Amino acid sequence: MPAGKAVRQRFRIPLIAFDAFVIFELVLVTGLTLWSAIAALNNVVTFGASSWPIERTLKIATAAVLRM
Repeated sequence: MPAGKAVRQRFRIPLIAFDAFVIFELVLVTGLTLWSAIAALNNVVTFGASSWPIERTLKIATAAVLRM
């Protein structure tokens, strides 16, 4: 077996796990960034008024991110 093929087979599973971890981190960071941006917008726009639509948007966005 060529040396390159042995190295690829040896590191295939750790690379898949690492890629999955990187994708998870990107989704998490993106979700948290969107969450904080919408929450900041909520504070600026509503000034203490009823914020139900933006809270509902946050819940929908969170559910979408968690489904990824």
